[in-house]
Amino acid sequence: MSVKQMNEKILVLTSDFPPTSGGIQTIISETFRRFENKNIIIIAPAHPHSQEFDKLYPIPILRCKFLKPFTFFPFTLTHIFKKSFMFTFFGILPLIRIIKSYKCSFLICGHIAVSPLALLVRRLFGLPYLTFVYAMEILCLPKECIRRKVLQILFQNSTKVITISKFSIDEIRKFGVAKGNIIKIPLGYPCFPESEENLGEGGKIEDGEFKILTVGRLVERKGHDKVLEALSLLRKKRYKIKYVIVGEGPMKQNLLTLCKKFGVEKQVEFIGNVTYSQTPFYYKMCDLFIMPSRYIKAKKDVEGFGLVYLEANFFGKPVIAGRSGGVPDAVIEGVTGFLVDPENPKEIANAIIKLFENPDLAKKMGEQGRRRVMEEFTWERAARIIEENLMAVSKGNKGCTMYDDTKRVNMG
Repeated sequence: MSVKQMNEKILVLTSDFPPTSGGIQTIISETFRRFENKNIIIIAPAHPHSQEFDKLYPIPILRCKFLKPFTFFPFTLTHIFKKSFMFTFFGILPLIRIIKSYKCSFLICGHIAVSPLALLVRRLFGLPYLTFVYAMEILCLPKECIRRKVLQILFQNSTKVITISKFSIDEIRKFGVAKGNIIKIPLGYPCFPESEENLGEGGKIEDGEFKILTVGRLVERKGHDKVLEALSLLRKKRYKIKYVIVGEGPMKQNLLTLCKKFGVEKQVEFIGNVTYSQTPFYYKMCDLFIMPSRYIKAKKDVEGFGLVYLEANFFGKPVIAGRSGGVPDAVIEGVTGFLVDPENPKEIANAIIKLFENPDLAKKMGEQGRRRVMEEFTWERAARIIEENLMAVSKGNKGCTMYDDTKRVNMG
């Protein structure tokens, strides 16, 4: 039986879905858009501007008020459990009506926060569920912590756990999940819409400058502060470098203060938020993408993968990334970019110098990155892997089809 011949109806329950933006929203929407089995219904949060998106999306979407977009800021496990309780309390009756109406065979949770609702449905109807897990939401808790025990119950009752990196696999296994029950999927390269939108003034970016770029929320883990410190170390060399920062966030004022402290105000341009269709302009404009993400243990804040590294590679740009979390899955050291100690400004500065002084190396890394993204990271592959596992479960097989990134594409 092929994937297309599967008759089982799949219900996708997610607290994160467009038109709100974010990594999880992209993963869920782009993966299920490419399912060959079109017997899918997506249950997503109500949104005042969802009508246009829903009209163009190839799969039916039910917008429900009991779901609310999940935010990691501020991120705490208490926040997740409060959300989970709210989803379960207000969502169980509407979800039961939907399941009975559509006669669904599988339930897929786009976030661990909706898994308690799926567990309750499994207890009532025996409906198997799969759960997406990223990284931040499951970082290790003390063994005696009751929240950890709740997560263990959710994982043990989940037919399969879907994740995106070796780092997150290691974290999931700490909850007693067998490796054979974990599905690792590749993320896909970006699908930016073609647009003639006004790109804004573009700041004081000048031709002839070596332009480095960071795209991301201005939060501590992204490492903007360490890039600023690295730039201060390069001032004596009088390199003509411009650092362009796209995004907004709670760290902005602190970063502005650091610019003055390090004497790099004239080298740094804060662009602010841009639309998704405007983002390609900045990737094309830059010579190097940099985001030395780090693990902030006190806040349980870490990069589960880092889609922006793939986006930069997609546009043929080399990257400098922090050696932390799931980032090593996104960047091949010395091939598509450099992995650095995210707490070491000197190491970051040396990586910038190496690419600044070796344009041929920078070009080669960018080309290799683009080739890898185009061949290895597609949403179609992610969709097929999940569908193959669903088909195996429907046949009663316990095996697990998994994305294997040990076979690297030829970079020659």
